[in-house]
Amino acid sequence: MTSKQSPTPTRSDLLVGGSHPDFAQTGLKASSVVKLDKLVTVEHSIILGELGEFSAALLQEVNERLRYALELEPDPEE
Repeated sequence: MTSKQSPTPTRSDLLVGGSHPDFAQTGLKASSVVKLDKLVTVEHSIILGELGEFSAALLQEVNERLRYALELEPDPEE
């Protein structure tokens, strides 16, 4: 996840903008992009806490883009 928005986002990027109806619930301080093609693992001990959470609607969007990024379903735009 990054607050730096690319001028050419990929189809697996999810923009969570300040104007999104569920933005306040996320706890993010600025519009951010979830980079679903950039998965990493992190040691639990370095996680300091939680900011908030994604709504069911945002999680649905995450799931759709993650399925695309992992090539689990055909691209609906092709």
